[in-house]
Amino acid sequence: SDINKVIEAEIVMCGASASNGFLSLESFKKNAVIVDIAVPLSIKPELIEAIDEKRPDLTYHLGGVAQMPQDQSIDFFILPLAQNECYACMAETFSVGLTDQKNFLNVGDLDKSIVLGVEKLAESAGFLLGRNKDKSSL
Repeated sequence: SDINKVIEAEIVMCGASASNGFLSLESFKKNAVIVDIAVPLSIKPELIEAIDEKRPDLTYHLGGVAQMPQDQSIDFFILPLAQNECYACMAETFSVGLTDQKNFLNVGDLDKSIVLGVEKLAESAGFLLGRNKDKSSL
């Protein structure tokens, strides 16, 4: 959670709630793996398309996509998703909603036990990890 430590990390999970990208390509260690689940993205938008040219050593994942259970699909023109897909955050919400959990709220710092608990809920509801997301949600 210390932004000054990002340069030391081999794997960086970005889940900030910032109105603009605040990380530059120089923020990351050589050969780092970055998973940016924030919306808007944590990396400055103008740098996203420059990663391959300016920092080919980085592996950048733009959030996640889940496979929906029972061949269900969301057909909505503003969501660039294929058949049988939803965003990982949607799968989380659907999974929690399908259980009898009351007052579930995950606000603030990420907590590993909550993440793993939601993963189990998603699996029990039939959601699977999908493809790597390649387009911004905005």
